[in-house]
Amino acid sequence: MKRTYKASPSSYAIFGIPTICLLGFVFLTFYLGIASRGPADLFCAFLFAVLPIFVFWWLSRFRLTIGPDSISYSSAFGKEQSVDLADARDAEVVLVYERRMLFLAIKTPTEIKMRIHHKVFSREAYQDLCRTVMPDSVSQQVDVVPQKPTAFYQKRWLWYVVVGLFLLLGAGLLEWFY
Repeated sequence: MKRTYKASPSSYAIFGIPTICLLGFVFLTFYLGIASRGPADLFCAFLFAVLPIFVFWWLSRFRLTIGPDSISYSSAFGKEQSVDLADARDAEVVLVYERRMLFLAIKTPTEIKMRIHHKVFSREAYQDLCRTVMPDSVSQQVDVVPQKPTAFYQKRWLWYVVVGLFLLLGAGLLEWFY
């Protein structure tokens, strides 16, 4: 029997509520007359209006399908990955740190078969995946593959400060020119 898991409601809440609040803030600036209703402001408002729609569409594209003989995973911007359970006979589910992100991976002794953005799925999907891939495991716990984070990831707070200052400078320049 195939079981298909989609993004959990908590993922929609975590990603959707901030984007909707941001949209409300933009429309509030138009309502209060803070925005000038010029072409640049209208374009910005349009982008913020499309942002929640894009976020909900992106989340709706996540699928984890666990069948009797295979596991498949797809997302909005990645191609569908599929692993036959016969090929993953000696596999285990591990957390892998790559490209400044944490992935859930199905790993055999020789290679990583599939990387899954696991944070959008429910705990039930995670437990079902562990039971399917590692049926003989006693603990059903996921091991973390130790990898040293990059220097950029360790200095992430500095990146946020630089981007914030850049945005403030850009807003100040726009205000000065208008």
